[in-house]
Amino acid sequence: MTPLRFIFRFLVFVLVFVVVAEGWLRYVMPASEQPALRQDRKTLVMSFDPTVERDGLATLGRMTRRLGWWHVNNEGWLSPYNYTRRSPGGHLIALFGDSYVQGLSVPQTQHLDVDLHHILGPSAPVYAFGESGWYLEQYVALSRYVRATYAPDLIVILIGEGDISESLSHPGAFPYWWYIAKSGSGYREVPPSQVYVLTRRARLARESALFRYLRYNAEVQIPFAHGGDVGGAPTGADAAGPEPTTPQAEQQAVETALPPTRFMVARLCAANPGVPIVFAAMGDRYLPADAVATTPLQPEMEALREVSAGYAQCHFLDLRTAFSLDWAQHHERFEALDGGHYNAHADAVAARAIAAYIETQSLLGGAPRP
Repeated sequence: MTPLRFIFRFLVFVLVFVVVAEGWLRYVMPASEQPALRQDRKTLVMSFDPTVERDGLATLGRMTRRLGWWHVNNEGWLSPYNYTRRSPGGHLIALFGDSYVQGLSVPQTQHLDVDLHHILGPSAPVYAFGESGWYLEQYVALSRYVRATYAPDLIVILIGEGDISESLSHPGAFPYWWYIAKSGSGYREVPPSQVYVLTRRARLARESALFRYLRYNAEVQIPFAHGGDVGGAPTGADAAGPEPTTPQAEQQAVETALPPTRFMVARLCAANPGVPIVFAAMGDRYLPADAVATTPLQPEMEALREVSAGYAQCHFLDLRTAFSLDWAQHHERFEALDGGHYNAHADAVAARAIAAYIETQSLLGGAPRP
């Protein structure tokens, strides 16, 4: 066989393979689709671009197990509801979080915000603002945009270990996000160093099912597909770091987390005067119910509980109690197919706990219940 004929046959083979793979990964084993990111040049807030895709199917792994359909609403957020500014005298709950609120691991109709809205009723709409990897300083910056745009009368932040430390500027920090940095004896906010733009090459790549399979399902590192270009943001605070092993180490970790936590909580409260803020803290999901009270929170969450106690508008809800009681009663696990994020059952448990706290504390008006 001559070299020219070999090259010709090889190119034909590649063409046929690509055509067959595109069809297979679209209709038989659908490659995962991810919502496209965008960044507002004025507010520097990242959301999702409804002009690229409005709907898609998230799948997991090389065998493309289906997670659920997602939808980008009119304002660029993952929600089945269209967002509008709170009407005078009405209610509006803003729910902040990372990938747990973004919720690609469960069908959108079973997301935490949808469950919470169903429990609280039609007079209390819940708007979800979530993106994978976000942390506390992102929520501080996000709250300024949300207050100016939607005027919520209650903010709920789903938060976990890592959300404090990931807020600190560090080498390799994602250039499109907000951070804080040491400044003299205190801290200062550090705005994004770049404004994200979806490149034409990345936008075209998203049209290929084969490319999406390699990027999202097989997790192949493709040079120009870094970060938010086509793959979403780094997971950042989605995973907690190593835990202290002794009471002394735990206390030292709490003391280390207190100064940046004080700075960010103060900024958050100043940006939202008079608006109740509920920190719904994640933690161990399988503690015995009678052990929750005697088991310390992870250090950053303990620091957040201590700091929030100093602000009348701040509330701290330890979700471990709700999960422990549900586990003792139902023994139904809380992990999605990816093994880490909440599944639909866990979202429902968290929603019930948050709704009960809102109602007990009368955070949407009225006198607190005993």
